[in-house]
Amino acid sequence: MGKRHFILGKGELLTSPIKIKHNYPNKKAYPYTFEESLAQLNSKFVTIANNVDKLPALACPADYAVETITLNPAFIARSYYPSALFEKLNVIPIGSRNISIVPRKWNRKIVPKKTTTSQLFIAGKRKILRNIPHITEQLDPNSIEALDFSKIEDVGLHNPILDSVKEIKQENISMFFEIALQLIPFDSQARIIMNSFWDFSHNLSIECLQDYSFKSGNLLFVPVRGTKLEIMQLSKFSFIRVIRLMPKIRDIPSSTTRVSLPAIKVSLPSVKQPISDTIHVAIMDGGLPQDNPIKPWLYRYLKGDENAKDIIERFLQNSRMPE
Repeated sequence: MGKRHFILGKGELLTSPIKIKHNYPNKKAYPYTFEESLAQLNSKFVTIANNVDKLPALACPADYAVETITLNPAFIARSYYPSALFEKLNVIPIGSRNISIVPRKWNRKIVPKKTTTSQLFIAGKRKILRNIPHITEQLDPNSIEALDFSKIEDVGLHNPILDSVKEIKQENISMFFEIALQLIPFDSQARIIMNSFWDFSHNLSIECLQDYSFKSGNLLFVPVRGTKLEIMQLSKFSFIRVIRLMPKIRDIPSSTTRVSLPAIKVSLPSVKQPISDTIHVAIMDGGLPQDNPIKPWLYRYLKGDENAKDIIERFLQNSRMPE
């Protein structure tokens, strides 16, 4: 006799709901109560507003300024983002970065130690920043906005990073710098910030090379030329994230060992017109000789240092021209 096969019908009648017991509390433990956060942060908000009011009018485009909100490390997950609080305060989040801090308290059983957390950048009109302490004092301690407020570890007035600028010894020598300008993510306000930055720079006699600026995400990178003293004055502009010396192309020492690579044959088109106008190529190199194979398609060739000379001998010795 062959094997018997059984068909089971209406198997769903044999099922029943399964309740999973979680071994963790439904409500997340907050390191600080709402009252503790008020006592710690509101006096700082008052100090920040007073410092913002001292900034030049041109440094605050459309009367906007930037503050920083540092979250307690327990609340860096995206689900804990304090969006309800920001909406209540009428401020605009414009970016963030990771920083390392030692929190005053946290919800772990070990002593707080240095750890990474999120620092948020918020923009608001100066009168709104002035009003933050009053708004937070009126919050219902059980509201979502109050819980968001309890996630904050620290607040501060945004100051741009100036590490490489501070190291410059000669204060009156004109040099090239790169500036990262953080923008409000709305086209109209972004244009206001940029136009105010051009005006502020012009008043300080700083040359802005606008044609070579480029945008990446919510940041606008702008090359400028000025002295250390002028750049330090420029750093008061509220929306500057970073100012650093313009990096230079370094020459390869002749003693460096080089690996010979096989020649690669390249067939360049004979026509002098581009195949497509939608393609833009940036060539980063240490210089090009006068007689080079891409010359017919080279519309603009600029040197980072006009006084620098191309090392033609090394170029011819170590480069293989397309055949």
